Parts: sequence; structure tokens; C-alpha cells
Amino acid sequence: MVPAADGASAPVVVPLTDDGLTEVLDDLDRRLDVALTGGPRAVVLDLATVTEVSSTTIAALLWARRRCSSRGVAVVVRHPTRRCRDTLERVGLLRVLILEQPTSGGTSARLSPGTQA
Repeated sequence: MVPAADGASAPVVVPLTDDGLTEVLDDLDRRLDVALTGGPRAVVLDLATVTEVSSTTIAALLWARRRCSSRGVAVVVRHPTRRCRDTLERVGLLRVLILEQPTSGGTSARLSPGTQA
């Protein structure tokens, strides 16, 4: 991690899978323990391998948001499929999570909570 100008570390990327609830939460717990020790500005949850937003995915996103927000750390969602993004919008999670979308140059642009691409 690279320290930011304000003393906080750069965002940390944590992959999220759509395995069973226990496995997902255990893996996420371990990864967040490591990620949050560096004092990041944000934790990026990479949904590249999540094909469908299940109740497990929703539980993991809510749990990660609760854990990160208690430390003042933003939660950013990266690489959701169109179907995943639509589901997140329907259940209201896009109002409380930051959605990151790739730009035409191949880099990522962050959108504020509730902003749609």
C-alpha cells in the first residue's frame, strides 16, 4: 500500500466471491483484518467473479460496509456485471456503496453513492 498525502493508505482491493455464506464471510473477515490495519481511505470490493447477486453477496456487502464505516473507511464496488449492478440498485445498496466504473481509457472512475453509469 502506498501512503496517501493525508496519511491514509491508498484504497485496498478485496476480491469477493459468490461461494457459500460461511466461506465468503470468513474469507472477507480475514482479508478485511489485513486491509484495515493499514488505515486505507477505502476498501474496494472486486465483484469480477460474482456472477449473480445472492443473499450471500448482499450479506457480505452489508457486513463489509458496516465494518469499514465504523472505521471511517469507504466501501467501493468494482467490476459488477450489469445484472449485478441492477440487483444492487433494486435492493438499495447503490445508495450506500460507491460504484466504480471503468472509463474508456481503461482506468477506473469512482462514482458517488447512488450515481448510476
